[in-house]
Amino acid sequence: MSQQNQPEVSMRDFYNVLFRNKRKILVFFFSVMIVVTLGTFFGSEVYMSEAELLVRLGRESVVLDPTAATGQVVNILQHREDEVNSESEILKSRELAEKVVDSAGIELILEGAADTLNPGDSLLRVARYWVRYAVKLPFTTISTMISNLITSNDDTLPTVHLKKRELAIETLQKTLKIEPAKRSNVISISYETNDPKLAQDVLNRFIGFYLDKHIYAHRTSGSYEFFNQQKEGLQASLANTEEELKNLKNRTGAASIPEQRRILLEQIGGIQRELGEIESAVAASSTKAEVLKSSLINLPTTLQKEETTGFANSAADEMRKRIGALQLKEQELLSTFTENSILVQENRREILEAQALLRKAGEQRQVTQAINETHQKIQYDLLTEEGNLSSLKAKAEVLKSELTSAQSELNSLNDTEMRLAQLERDLETQRSNYRKYSDSLEQARIDQALELEKISNISIVQPSSYPGKPTRPKKLLNLAIGLFMGIFGALGLAFFFEYQDHSFKKPEDVDNRLNLPVLATLPVADLHRRGAEHAENEKKACEMPLWTNGNGNACLELLHLLTGGTLAAPCAIALVSCRSGEGVSTAAGLLARQIAQQSGGRVLVVDANSRRPIQHVSFAARLSPGLADFTMNGRPSLSCIQSTAIANLDILSAGNGKPELSANALNSIAAALPALKREYNLIIFDLPAVQEHSPAMQIAGLIDGVILVVEAEKTRWEVASKAKDDLLQSNSKLLGVILNKRQFHIPEWLYKTL
Repeated sequence: MSQQNQPEVSMRDFYNVLFRNKRKILVFFFSVMIVVTLGTFFGSEVYMSEAELLVRLGRESVVLDPTAATGQVVNILQHREDEVNSESEILKSRELAEKVVDSAGIELILEGAADTLNPGDSLLRVARYWVRYAVKLPFTTISTMISNLITSNDDTLPTVHLKKRELAIETLQKTLKIEPAKRSNVISISYETNDPKLAQDVLNRFIGFYLDKHIYAHRTSGSYEFFNQQKEGLQASLANTEEELKNLKNRTGAASIPEQRRILLEQIGGIQRELGEIESAVAASSTKAEVLKSSLINLPTTLQKEETTGFANSAADEMRKRIGALQLKEQELLSTFTENSILVQENRREILEAQALLRKAGEQRQVTQAINETHQKIQYDLLTEEGNLSSLKAKAEVLKSELTSAQSELNSLNDTEMRLAQLERDLETQRSNYRKYSDSLEQARIDQALELEKISNISIVQPSSYPGKPTRPKKLLNLAIGLFMGIFGALGLAFFFEYQDHSFKKPEDVDNRLNLPVLATLPVADLHRRGAEHAENEKKACEMPLWTNGNGNACLELLHLLTGGTLAAPCAIALVSCRSGEGVSTAAGLLARQIAQQSGGRVLVVDANSRRPIQHVSFAARLSPGLADFTMNGRPSLSCIQSTAIANLDILSAGNGKPELSANALNSIAAALPALKREYNLIIFDLPAVQEHSPAMQIAGLIDGVILVVEAEKTRWEVASKAKDDLLQSNSKLLGVILNKRQFHIPEWLYKTL
């Protein structure tokens, strides 16, 4: 057969998959639709109660916490979105769910309100009630039996109750929907159950518990008592400090500490200056007295008044006086300045220069002896200076005593000032804290009053609604979803089965998987039965163009292949299948009929399938004598061959011999083949399936060619490939494949349009 080049995937392939799996598609589709419809119209109705809360800017936006600040109200710098998220987390807390479960009841949360019938209910409502009752009855009975069994042991009651309570809490948390609206201060809350009144009641309880929890969470417990206690303590400390400050001022007589300090400092400064001057004067007087004493030691009591041998030298005398005066000045300077001061150094320099000049002016003079007036004057000055020195020292002692007293008074004043400053600082701090704690006490009193009145920054924008209509099931949506799931699920199921199906469906599959040519295809027909009905159908099949590969001259082409192509007539071929029931006998009979009728040559059909002989029924012949009798004595007997009603077509049936051919029988068949080829142009062997491992399969290696018959949509690729390998191992010459029982699922009217 000449195969046409077709695309790998076409619309025909798509429709072929759909129509091949139409039963699965329809069953799946209607099953989904029935389940969805029943679930929609007979399922439990769910009612949703909704509420909305507004988070305003209120007193909760500030914190009054004695652990964070000493009575100070601190603004919390946070985004409004963070505040809304915080409230959402409080709403999702387990504590609220526990309170609602304990308040409403575990059974109501788990099972909802009891389903009852009312006189005015519709037929759908009544039908829904009884359907639910019938579905729940077995489960309720089993649950009651288990509960009675469990409650018989009193020790397990608390455990069972806790488990049911835990399950109710989890159910409530899953059913409650808490969603903050984007870019707003609104929080939406919803709750679903099977009764509208119960949904509203549960949501009201939840919101009430939340408002209490919100007030408790944003209030500092015990703040009023704390601030009141702190205020009383500060009030007592403030009174004590004020009393101590008053007593200190009265005791010290300190009207104005800075003024007293100024006066006292001026007094001390005057004493220190006067004392410094006196000490300088004492030092100068003491030095002057010492100088006078040393001058008295060096000066004689008498002086040589005139000298006649020389001339008077008044310059030297003046120089000596100048030196004496400079020396006295040096002593005075040393009493005030140090040795290295500029004045002392300058004075000493002048003394050295005067002494040098005095040495240069030394000459013999006439000296007149007389009383030394200088000595007398120095002695007088010494006595005067000593008296002045004594008075200065006495005055210095008095000034020192006054200075010590003044400094002691200044120290006492400083101590008093420090104590006064400390008391005033403590007093100011205590007053400031007292005011702060007084203000905080007032804030705490307000918070306490707000807590008692349950006033907060949470406003109920929308109270919990009473749902008049159920939110689920949404009938149209469910039916649309069911329709969508049914259609696409059925399509997916069909393509899934198509993907899992490894059978041959069209000639291209055989060519791709086995790499063998498809000699012909046989469409499926009701011809594969046994008995008389099978024979009648076979007779009708002879009149029908069943042997086709899409070309009306298929038989002629096959005959040409057998006679003038790879095989030359006369020849012997065998038809074999992978497993029994694939229509090898039918294909062999049809092939023999077509060739006998169209070619004019003689054809012999040999039924070698002794386990399931069928050819004698198809051609209305006898079972015996047959192939078993043909090889009984080791010599072929042509008398076993029977004629049929079809011209040029004979049959060698299976016979009544053993179900398996012996080695001698096989040798006899091999020896008889040349004689049979002289009598017949074409010999067709009907062999058993490859999987049966029959000895008759050895015939395939003795004849000219083997045709493998595979059943469309039944034979798997792997099985056919294994059969091909087995035939090749037995030295059989595979001519090709006959695709039997091929089904054309697409209707003819649709197939023509594709």
